[in-house]
Amino acid sequence: MKKLFLFAALIALLVSCGGNVTPAVTDPAADTTSADQITEEPIVDMKTAYIHKISELNTESERDSRGSEYASAGLASNFREYFTLEPSFLKTEVAFYPRVKQISDGTFILFYQNGNHGPDIYYCLSADGFNYETPQVLFKGTTDKLYSTCDALVLKNGDILAIASYRLASNYLRYPMQSGIVIKRSTDNGKTWSNEQVIFRGCNWEPSLLQLESGEIQAYWTNTTGLSTGEGTFTSTGTAIVRSYDNGYTWTGNINKAMQGQIVSQSKTEVIKGVQMFSDQMPVAVELHNGRIALALETRLDRVGSFRITISHSDDNWATELEAFKDVGPKSKLSNYCIGAGPYIGQFESGETVISYNRQNYLTFRLGDDNAANFGDEYAPYRGTSTNYWGCFDIIGTHSLVTANEYRTKNGSNERNYIVSGRLYLNHLIEAKRMSVTVDGYSDEWDNNTDALFVGSVSQAQCSTRFAIDGDNLVILCERLDYSRDADGDIVTVMITTDASSKEHSLIAFGEAGIKSATKQVNGKSESLDTSLISCATVVVEAKNEKDEGAGYVAEIKLPLSMLGSFGDGFICNVMLQNTDNGEMSPRDMLTGAKISDYSTWYNVKFQQ
Repeated sequence: MKKLFLFAALIALLVSCGGNVTPAVTDPAADTTSADQITEEPIVDMKTAYIHKISELNTESERDSRGSEYASAGLASNFREYFTLEPSFLKTEVAFYPRVKQISDGTFILFYQNGNHGPDIYYCLSADGFNYETPQVLFKGTTDKLYSTCDALVLKNGDILAIASYRLASNYLRYPMQSGIVIKRSTDNGKTWSNEQVIFRGCNWEPSLLQLESGEIQAYWTNTTGLSTGEGTFTSTGTAIVRSYDNGYTWTGNINKAMQGQIVSQSKTEVIKGVQMFSDQMPVAVELHNGRIALALETRLDRVGSFRITISHSDDNWATELEAFKDVGPKSKLSNYCIGAGPYIGQFESGETVISYNRQNYLTFRLGDDNAANFGDEYAPYRGTSTNYWGCFDIIGTHSLVTANEYRTKNGSNERNYIVSGRLYLNHLIEAKRMSVTVDGYSDEWDNNTDALFVGSVSQAQCSTRFAIDGDNLVILCERLDYSRDADGDIVTVMITTDASSKEHSLIAFGEAGIKSATKQVNGKSESLDTSLISCATVVVEAKNEKDEGAGYVAEIKLPLSMLGSFGDGFICNVMLQNTDNGEMSPRDMLTGAKISDYSTWYNVKFQQ
């Protein structure tokens, strides 16, 4: 972990509840070193004042340790890590269908197309996922041939496979051999690419890729066919796959004829003039830790465009093939689970599954269990900020994901599309480790206790909160990044109660000068806590410029657990951040989904056994 090392004596202002604290100074007279070895200047304690970003915390993650507790977890967007790519940079006014992936060397690659149906696919690279290099064309269309809906997969060996649909610019349903799916490969992290390889011929849309633990690669797509009725020809869909067992060099199926592949998911929708229509489209799949394949789909219920999210499951690697436009399946399926379109799916190391989709033109998320069978509440992190139609995400590390979606603006007949990208962080049950803590406002001794809860979606100010148990005391470490500090308006409040059935909770409010208040709410009435029993120290890191990303303060607080209630093996908490920048107060920011009056929405903290 890279730290910005600053001399505490130069940049840190230390404040405690009992008075000012100064850095320790070595006394030469107390040393046994000979006189000619003693320097003339006193030796200053070399502790460092540093505020961790949330991306540097939550470094420990036990596989499948939190999947069953998905309902008490949440995602939180990072206001500081949200950015926009302009049309002038993207080389098109109408960028569509963005897909972002983290490459094996830690860098990022972004794909998109220049128009609702192409014709071209662009890509660009980024070392950090924020600053992208000049876009390049990956698939070049013509007036008659369109490339669109590109996605990609980073293989276990580090190769990148980019996959795209191609079709005729018009009347494509009449000429299925002129449509298909192509891939390109990069073996050098996206710097150069192979020639395109056709892996499927036939009418299709929205391909994606999955590699199983066994090494098998599966290409999924929307299987598209026009069914004739007395009212005309209407599109009917399902999801099909082909497979590769040699890292994508050869594939099942016969590309010398138009085919449908193996149909793996299909739902009956409306009947038009006696003809049954089908759906299940825009497929994206993940192999879960237990070996189950979870396939996220949109199901179009009717011609009007009523879309629902469907999750299909396979515990046998799609051993049963469905007959196109006849069978309904698979047997394990969350059909029409919720309103939405354009889904994406993944799984965190700790077990929680996550889906995203478009709902009311906003990128929306739900966390689910480790079987992708049950999901929690919706979360739309960019509501009111950017619209979304075909967004996506990629899980990076153990506790975060990177998003990408298009942001459409329209002035009369002039349409301009931006691509916006951000980071979301996973908040779930954390552990309060048992450790001896010196309350001095420095985080050095917390290096082996990185479990943290993150708040920071409303303004540039954000905080990460950790807990520890020191004997019979609770210790709170809160690191607040804030480059526009306000001594009166920048407050963090940590709220703690024993469990969801409790009738009371404690509130510890503090700022850069220490404790602001300590109270207990009992049946709606406020009682003061004895602040003389609370130890507190804060360290301020001054801003070196107008938007110093490392500026803010650290608060370390120790208080008897008995002050807060009678606890078993842990507690539940909420964190509220208040921020004022240049005299303007931001809306209060809290843990995602948490409500002050509803303890069941708070987050769990477990005592280390």
